[in-house]
Amino acid sequence: MTVSVVGVRHHSPACAGLVRHLIEKQQPHTVLIEGPADFNPRIGELGLGHQPPLAIFSYHQTENLYSRTFTPFCSYSPEWVAISTAFQTGLECRFMDLPSWTRPFDKVENRYHDEDRSREYVTHLCRKLNMTGMDELWDHLFEQPRAFYELEQMLATYFQNLRECSVASPSDLERERFMAAQIAEAARQGSVLAVCGGFHKPALEALWPTLEGPPPELPEPEGEGRFGSFLVPYSYSRLDSFTGYAAGMPSPLYYQILWEEGPKAAHRRAFQLIAGRLRERKLNVSAADLIASQAMTCGLQRLRGHEVPTRVDLLDGLAGTLIKHGLDRPLPWARRAPLAASTDPILVEMLAALAGQDEGCLAPTTPLPPLVSAVEALLRSEGLYPAKKGKEVVVKVGSTRSYLLHRLHLLPIPGFSCEEEVLGKETWFIKLLEPFFSALVEAGAYGATLPDAALSRLEELLERSNGAADQLAELLEGAFRAGLTSLPERLLGLLKRRLAAERELAVLGRAGQIFLSLWRSFQSEELVNLLKQFVDQCLWLVELQSGPRERARLDEIRAHKILADCYRLLGFDCQPLVDLMKRRVDEVEAPPAQRGSALGLLWIFDPAPDLVSRSISSLQQCSQPDRLGDFLAGLFGVARDEVVSRDEITSAVDEVVRGYSESEFFVALPALRLAFSYFPPREREAIARALLKKIGAPEARAWSLLRTAANPLQVSANRKLEERVDLVLQRYGLS
Repeated sequence: MTVSVVGVRHHSPACAGLVRHLIEKQQPHTVLIEGPADFNPRIGELGLGHQPPLAIFSYHQTENLYSRTFTPFCSYSPEWVAISTAFQTGLECRFMDLPSWTRPFDKVENRYHDEDRSREYVTHLCRKLNMTGMDELWDHLFEQPRAFYELEQMLATYFQNLRECSVASPSDLERERFMAAQIAEAARQGSVLAVCGGFHKPALEALWPTLEGPPPELPEPEGEGRFGSFLVPYSYSRLDSFTGYAAGMPSPLYYQILWEEGPKAAHRRAFQLIAGRLRERKLNVSAADLIASQAMTCGLQRLRGHEVPTRVDLLDGLAGTLIKHGLDRPLPWARRAPLAASTDPILVEMLAALAGQDEGCLAPTTPLPPLVSAVEALLRSEGLYPAKKGKEVVVKVGSTRSYLLHRLHLLPIPGFSCEEEVLGKETWFIKLLEPFFSALVEAGAYGATLPDAALSRLEELLERSNGAADQLAELLEGAFRAGLTSLPERLLGLLKRRLAAERELAVLGRAGQIFLSLWRSFQSEELVNLLKQFVDQCLWLVELQSGPRERARLDEIRAHKILADCYRLLGFDCQPLVDLMKRRVDEVEAPPAQRGSALGLLWIFDPAPDLVSRSISSLQQCSQPDRLGDFLAGLFGVARDEVVSRDEITSAVDEVVRGYSESEFFVALPALRLAFSYFPPREREAIARALLKKIGAPEARAWSLLRTAANPLQVSANRKLEERVDLVLQRYGLS
């Protein structure tokens, strides 16, 4: 009875080569692999002729829980090579780890991932060897050309030290006991080769000989619900640590080349890929630059004691010669995180060249969840199946086609986006994107039919929401537009309770905007009741907000506008609103935006003869440079159409602004621009022409002011700069 436990780093070509060598050399009775044991009855699906990368997608969904875990494989993953080699040599192989729905994998999206537990040991080694991080250290130690016996000894020493310098979590111990029991059971029937993450190797070697009796039964999911596993296509972009995947190796295409062509050829092929991509992107890379990069790479290789250049040698060599300016942060491959937005374009393209864009492909006979064929049949029957070219489709709101598209968008399936809705018609843009098929397979965890899956997805979003009125309103919109009738009853009850407890006018405004949009499309009695409750709660909050406080926010102005639309469209009794707004207009200490909004509501619902004089009086009370723009934003945001026709108000605004000094005008300018942004360009031009005519400006002068090509904000900034320069010149007696 021989048992070999091989510790590996997930997605390491060197470890993959060692695993293949040991299986072929030892020809064990059983090959055990760290992976979900619940997939063992279907492990034969992995030998159907897929093209990696792919993943085992495991899910568990109950009423209050939805968890999902991926077990990803690429061509050079040691686990994938172990499975492939076992199939080719006719050996028995199976997974030996706990299912993904057990406690150790709670909230774990990727089964194969590097833990923080190795940080102390890796940091110590990096400091000793002057390395920047785990990836450079690993390439330096293990991805160089080495004999298999030497690599095996080095890995064993490395993982032994790693274990001794780390602390195993309760989840680690639970998984290791389960895996050790699988090894002990297999050892009773013959020789075993077990492939596991290197951290677990020392523990499994010590634990399995002590276990007797049958292994523990496979745990069942807790609670009632759906659970299962399917194979899904994966992609290099999902594997790359520079796009957020913190497992295994970064730059997956580079390591694919390393696996296929070996260490001695990998750097040359990678160099060609990078040079070609940089020139394809029209970046300034000359032949001299590339020659210098090759020389720098070879110099770094020798300086660091490498037999062949590593990935970091190549990237450092290119960066050292192609980047002609200083950088404000370390090179991106010195850490494991998504690229910062300000990363130099040359560095971005270098890493993109080594990342690759390929996506895996499943064999045609691969079992798939029922949802896949159901959705594909629906899309074809409705003429909506996406194509690579992309197309626009116009559908009627509330139609079968609209429900279908909204359900796909809800799941979410990429490639389906609603561009606009006008007069009961929706314009969708549909395009076949690479993740379409894999996302459809993953969505199969929600249900066998599209309505069931969309409803399950909506329930999951409801569980994850924070319960705010605007979030619940968004979910209600999703349910209505997707034609889901079950969940709205529950959502309506939650919304009514939440609206009654909401204390933020801005949140109410966002919710009310959604209710009103839905009412325009669906005209349901439930929506009318929600809008009535929205109106009552808004009036109550406005009443509470009397007295001095912070400046009103734009979304509060929007709430007043939605309030006005509700009264106009639904015919509610507006007298309580008018009485409240009259009081608010006269509150001198109220925020100017609120006074402006209140005045705008009066212009709509109570345009009394004295309203012009009241408006001018309120404007003059808010005429300070830091208040005028806010007041006008509230006024124009609610009652733009009613106010624009009154020359008295625009003249009063002009009189106040003309009384400002230059410095006061610069203080008022940003808020004034915001206030007048509520007018479309044609109305702004009409107002400007009227004011220019009033002051007697010639037509040519008016045209040049209205049609200037310069950015007004840039003009004002330049004038402020000139003012500061004049002050400096005066200070030193140079003006």
